[in-house]
Amino acid sequence: LNSYEGKVLRFNLESTGSGTGLDPWIPDDNPYNNVAPVTGKSAVWNIGHRNIHGFAFGNNRLYGSSHGQFSDDEVNVLEANRNYGHPRIQGFADGNYN
Repeated sequence: LNSYEGKVLRFNLESTGSGTGLDPWIPDDNPYNNVAPVTGKSAVWNIGHRNIHGFAFGNNRLYGSSHGQFSDDEVNVLEANRNYGHPRIQGFADGNYN
C-alpha cells in the first residue's frame, strides 16, 4: 500500500474532501485510508492488478481488462477494497482473489 503501482486509484473531481494540501482530492471513504502501513489518506481503491489496459462502465459497474503475462487476460468487475491477485493469481481462478 506504500506504492501506487498495480492499483486502481480514486480521486474526487473537485477538492471537496477533508484535510489540507492534496488530501481534499482523496475521498474520505476510500477503503485504505488509515490502514497500516498508510497513515492518513490513500488514493488506493483496490489492489492486485498487473496491467489494466482498459476500463468500461455499464450497469452501474466498473470493468477493467487486464493483460496476463503471456496469456490469461482478464475482465474484472472492479470494486472497492478488493485484491485481484497479481502476482499470485493470473487468469481464471475460483472467483476474486479475496
